[in-house]
Amino acid sequence: MGRRLPTFAPARAAAGRKRKGATLATLAACKRPAPAQAIGGWASLPTDIVGLITCRILDGDVVDYISFRAVCSDWRACTPRPCDPTLRDPRLRPRDWVALCDGDAVRPDDAGQIVFFHTRTARRLRVPLPELRGSRIVGITDGLLILVHKRNTKVSVLHPFTRVAVDLPSLAPAYHKSVRHHRLLDMNAAVCSSASSIAVVVWFLSANVVLAADPNSDWEVLHRELYVGTTLPFQGRLYATSLCSNHILQLYPPPRQEAVAAVVGHVPYFADRRDRALFLGGDRCLSVSARDLPSLSSNSIYFSLPRDPIVVHSLGTGLSEPLAKSCQIHDMNDRIRPSVRPFTIVDHLITYANPSEWSKGLMFHEYQRIPASFKELLTNIQAQDRQMRIPRVVLYSR
Repeated sequence: MGRRLPTFAPARAAAGRKRKGATLATLAACKRPAPAQAIGGWASLPTDIVGLITCRILDGDVVDYISFRAVCSDWRACTPRPCDPTLRDPRLRPRDWVALCDGDAVRPDDAGQIVFFHTRTARRLRVPLPELRGSRIVGITDGLLILVHKRNTKVSVLHPFTRVAVDLPSLAPAYHKSVRHHRLLDMNAAVCSSASSIAVVVWFLSANVVLAADPNSDWEVLHRELYVGTTLPFQGRLYATSLCSNHILQLYPPPRQEAVAAVVGHVPYFADRRDRALFLGGDRCLSVSARDLPSLSSNSIYFSLPRDPIVVHSLGTGLSEPLAKSCQIHDMNDRIRPSVRPFTIVDHLITYANPSEWSKGLMFHEYQRIPASFKELLTNIQAQDRQMRIPRVVLYSR
């Protein structure tokens, strides 16, 4: 017997034109006509075969499932819509997707579109997202976008492929109470999701405080006197390095003991490293399969130094090599050459690992440092940052 079709949680009614076909059809409600009535071809596949294919596709990636449903109306009628209003169903969350930078100094939230890259299959998708207008992107976790509204600082988590969004409270009260005096856009965020919950964790580059909230609770302080370094979401938890120690900490949920592990030396170990490349950035670390990406060096670590935007270190030979010296567009003072295109996948992945540059539409290896002589660019960045307004709130104390 074939596997039964999956069922998903009921989704909220979508705005705009409604799509035809059942949204949460059960197997019994999707029975096909008798074979004698079938018109033949792929569209007439028996329902149990469609269910088997559907389950196998969902084991891989939700984007493939969306593409499968787009083939014909019969397949859409026999499969549920991939909309989980809670974003907690792991089958329907994006996996292994990273967001690329166009490198044109246009912020992706202002452009209203993002290019996504799948780190296992090298698939590339440009996705228009009108939901980005009026917000700033402050974090990305496995493809889920974390947005802060520019006028009321309300936070939302957006699934870019299903367009489902989960809303969280405004950051303004917690910002005025626990952060203050620091720029709101000097923040990073990560999604911590499991089958039973979803939460957003927020930390600031220059403030030693970590906040968290979920759709049903206000923002609360998780950690004080903690300067967060590189982070890694994993199985509903958030791990991080601290700028003040050599320990790896569990930021969310707060553990009983502070340190989870210690960083031994400076070369991390990761499973199946012979087929993978590790990217270390100012906020994110990213493990990428190098098997189908010949431009990446497997069993290697990519990172940056103050004067070398991209350095690759081979774990096999122990040798390091700078990759971006010939691509720098300035000499730390003045422009010396135009932007070098096309950008390599290494350029894109190291930029993704450094969200401060990515969020501004700038490639990290070109704009790791912005010289004071780039006055027009600096003026535009400041004007865009000023669009973020923090509403005043009245804080009551008992």
